[in-house]
Amino acid sequence: MFGSLRPAATPVFGSLPPSSSKKCARAPGRKWQITKQLPCVSPNSCKSCVFLSSSTILENLKVDHSFRISAVLTDNNPRMTNFERDSENIGILVVDPALEGYKDHFRYRMKRYVDQKMLLIKHEGGLKGFARGYLQFGFNREEDGIVYREWAPAAQEAEIIGDFNGWNGSNHKMEKNEFGVWSIKIPDSGGNPAIPHNSRVKFRFKHGDGAWVDRIPAWIRYATGTPEDLKYLIDKAHSLGLQVLIDVVHSHASNNVTDGLNGYDVGQSSQDSYFHTGDRGYHKLWDSRLFNYANWEVLRFLLSNLRWWLEEFKFDGFRFDGVTSMLYHHHGINVTFTGNYDEYFSEATDVDAIVYLMLANSLIHSILPDATVIAEDVSGMPGLSRPVSEGGVGFDYRLAMAIPDKWIDYLKNKNDEEWSMNDISWNLTNRRYTEKCISYAESHDQAIVGDKTISFLLMDKEMYSGMSCLADASPTIERGIALHKMVHFITMALGGEGYLNFMGNEFGHPEWIDFPREGNGWSYEKCRRQWNLIDTNHLRYKFLNAFDRAMNLLDDKYPFLSSTKQIVSSTNEEDKVIVFERGDLVFVFNFHPDNSYDGYKVGCDLPGKYRVALDSDAWEFGGHGRVGHDVDHFTSPEGIPGVPETNFNNRPHSFKVLSPPRTCVVYYRVEENQVENSNPALISADKIAAGDAVVEQEDVEESAPGEHPDFRGSKADDVF
Repeated sequence: MFGSLRPAATPVFGSLPPSSSKKCARAPGRKWQITKQLPCVSPNSCKSCVFLSSSTILENLKVDHSFRISAVLTDNNPRMTNFERDSENIGILVVDPALEGYKDHFRYRMKRYVDQKMLLIKHEGGLKGFARGYLQFGFNREEDGIVYREWAPAAQEAEIIGDFNGWNGSNHKMEKNEFGVWSIKIPDSGGNPAIPHNSRVKFRFKHGDGAWVDRIPAWIRYATGTPEDLKYLIDKAHSLGLQVLIDVVHSHASNNVTDGLNGYDVGQSSQDSYFHTGDRGYHKLWDSRLFNYANWEVLRFLLSNLRWWLEEFKFDGFRFDGVTSMLYHHHGINVTFTGNYDEYFSEATDVDAIVYLMLANSLIHSILPDATVIAEDVSGMPGLSRPVSEGGVGFDYRLAMAIPDKWIDYLKNKNDEEWSMNDISWNLTNRRYTEKCISYAESHDQAIVGDKTISFLLMDKEMYSGMSCLADASPTIERGIALHKMVHFITMALGGEGYLNFMGNEFGHPEWIDFPREGNGWSYEKCRRQWNLIDTNHLRYKFLNAFDRAMNLLDDKYPFLSSTKQIVSSTNEEDKVIVFERGDLVFVFNFHPDNSYDGYKVGCDLPGKYRVALDSDAWEFGGHGRVGHDVDHFTSPEGIPGVPETNFNNRPHSFKVLSPPRTCVVYYRVEENQVENSNPALISADKIAAGDAVVEQEDVEESAPGEHPDFRGSKADDVF
C-alpha cells in the first residue's frame, strides 16, 4: 500500500484537488448518522503524530507544590489563575456525593489535566494550536516548495521516495533534529511542485540493525480512495438536517507492520514510540498495539486527528471506540463490573488515558460547541459523561451497551412467559443520573455473519417465506413483527436520552452482512442491505419500517428523549405490562402473548383527557387495529393530593385503556383548546407519507436552477 500525496496550493488544513476546493458545511440537526472511519488512510494513520518529549519538558519547568490540590506551574501568565481554579472545581462530587471518598483520585487527574494544558500553553500556544499538527507534519506547501516532516526518533537515516524520484531517495535525504523529527524541503521545479498531484510516496528509513524499511507516512492525507465522496456524503446529510458522527478508533492500533503505525516501532523505548513497550503496549484479545497517552508525540497525533475530521470534513462529532479498554490497565478483559466504585477508581485506572480523553473532549467542544461525542464503554464509569469542568471525562453520551446483551439473552434463552417486566425495566433505566446514554436494541455486532439480528432470532427462516402480505401471517411471523416493534420502541423510549439503529435492522433485514474475506472467497454477495424490500408493497418489511419512522416522528412532535421526566409506575409480572411516563406522554407495553385487557387502569401525572399518539397494533404497522384512535380517555383523581402512597401506583391520576397482547400504545394529553372530534397528534402512516412529500418538495424548491443543492458555505476558521 502506498500513500498518495495531494499537495495544496497554499498551506491550508487539507490538500484538496485543484478541481474541488469546497469543504463540507455543517447544518443544524437533531438526528444522527454514525459512519465508520473510512479506509482513506493506512490502518492507523487516522491518528496523527507529534514531537517533543513530555519528560524533557518537565525537566525545564519550575513546579510549585505548595498547593495541596494541584501542582501549578510558576508563571506570570494571568491565565494561570483560571486554570488553578479549574483544578479546585470538582463539581461531580456535588452531583454524586457518594464519590466524596474518591476525591483524591479526581483531584489527581484534574491536576494532571490542568498541568498538561499549562504545558501546551507554554510550548505550543495552547490546546487548539497543538492540535493543528497536520499543518506542520506530513506534506505541506511552504514558500517555493513542499516540506515533509515525520517523527521517527528511532531512525538512523531517512529519505522520501515515490513516483516523483523513481523510488530512489538518494537525492532526497532527510535531516533529523534533536526531537527526532526528520524533515526535507523539496523546491519547486520550473514553477511547478516537484511532487505532482496524486503522486504515490513512502517514508524510507534505516533503523538500528542497519536494515532499511519503507513505510506509509504517518501524516499522509489518504492511502486509498479520495475524500470527495465522503465530503459529498456529509454535505448531503447536512442538507437533510442530519448530523454525521465518525466512529474514531483511538483505543488501539492495528498490529500491521507494513502499512500501519506499528511499522514505526523498531524496538525503541516507549518514549520514542507511539506505543507502550512490552505487555502494556499489546492488547492480547484484539492482537493490536496500545498507545502511550502520556507521550507528547502521541497526544499531538491523536488530538490533531480529531481536529482534522472536524475542520476538513465538517463532521458533527465522534463515537469513540473501545473506551473501556482505554480507561483501565486491565482493558476490561475478564472483568465484571458490578457498580462498586472501587472498580472504577484504583490503581487499575489508566489516568494517562483519562487525561487524554479529557483533553480530547475539551478540544472538540472548543472547536465545535454543539458537537456530539459518544463513548463506547461497558463499565459505566461514574463521571464519564459529565463535563471536564466538573472533573468528568467530558463525553456527551455513553452507549448503553448492556441493553442489546439483555435482549439477546431473552430472545435466545427465555420463552415469552419467562420475560420479567421488572428485569426489563431495570436494565433499561439502569444508568447514572445526569449522565446521558444512547440506547440501542441491537447493533452491527448482531448484523454481521455468525450472529443473528433480533428479527432473525424472532422469525428465523420464515422471514424468507412468510413475509408476504398476500397470505395470512403464521404465528411465528405474527409474534416476530409484534415483538420487533415493542423491543425497539421500549428501548428507545425508556433506555436513554438518544437512540441508535444499525442500518437495515429497523425493518428487520433478512440477511446478515458478510464482508469479503478468505472464508467466503472474497465475495461481495452479502456485503449489502436490500433497501428495495421496504419499497415492495406486498412484503411485511414495510410495516416495520413505517413503525420505526413513526417512533422518530413521535419524538419530533413530543421530544420525550430530551425530557428528564421518566417515571415507571408499573411493572406487573402477572399481567406482563409495563407502564411509564416520559415527558408528558404515557406509554403502555403489554408483553403478554395472549391476554388482552379492557379497561386497564394506568397512572399518570396530569389530569385531563388523553388520546392515542402511537399504536403498534394499527393496521398501517402490520397490526390488527384493535385500539380505537378516536376514543377519549378521561382521568380520575387518585388518593390524597400530595401523598403518593395514597395514589394509584404513586400517580395522582389515572385513566383506563384497552391493552391488546404484544402491543404498545402511547397516549398524549389533549389541550383544552384542541379541536374536538379530531386527533391531529396521532402518528400514522398517512402523516408519514404526507411529511415525506413536503420534505421532497422543499428540497426541490430550495435548490436554485444550476446550483448544486448539496454544497453549502464553509464555516470560518476560529481565531486564537
